[in-house]
Amino acid sequence: MLDFLNWPIVGSGAERVCYRDPKDPLRCIKVSKKGQSKQTRRELKYYEYLAKRQVSYSHIPKFYRRVDEGDYIGLEMEYVCNPNGDSAPDLHKYLKRPLTETEVHHFYQALTQIKQYLIINNIVPCDLVLSNFLVLTRPEGIKIMMVDGLGGAEFIPFANYIPYLGRRKIERKWQKFMVERIEPTIEGYKVQPT
Repeated sequence: MLDFLNWPIVGSGAERVCYRDPKDPLRCIKVSKKGQSKQTRRELKYYEYLAKRQVSYSHIPKFYRRVDEGDYIGLEMEYVCNPNGDSAPDLHKYLKRPLTETEVHHFYQALTQIKQYLIINNIVPCDLVLSNFLVLTRPEGIKIMMVDGLGGAEFIPFANYIPYLGRRKIERKWQKFMVERIEPTIEGYKVQPT
């Protein structure tokens, strides 16, 4: 019943652990103990709402089902990785390496694409932090996926349901994210021209 507890751990946080399915490496289960599941329950409710809306999963992991087994609750979802199956770095790890001007340009293009995706689909982030995004390396270039921190944390998250409010919240959070997280990190690791 709780077979996933024996699967390889691919990520963990204060509340949750993410296990990769060894039989289907493109799937994972993200769970928490039921007694410590506030974040999981919020995200689960939001993913179920997005599934009903039939949103595109182009920049977030595809949601498959609710997991409710024993003392655990969580989500079965797509395991986001590079096309060859290797783990993709989060933004922090990706930006820690020296970047050329061309790489920085492509990176900003990928950020613009995911921001537009969030706005068009009214997918409201709760937490815009570097560890909630993965950078996929594909033949056609990089792609950024948001793998955690979705859905408003308010008691009644109006922005999740009203696109006008969602857009305003996304824009406000994105501006802060760029100024406080992205720009200082890029400047610290950008390759200086010789």
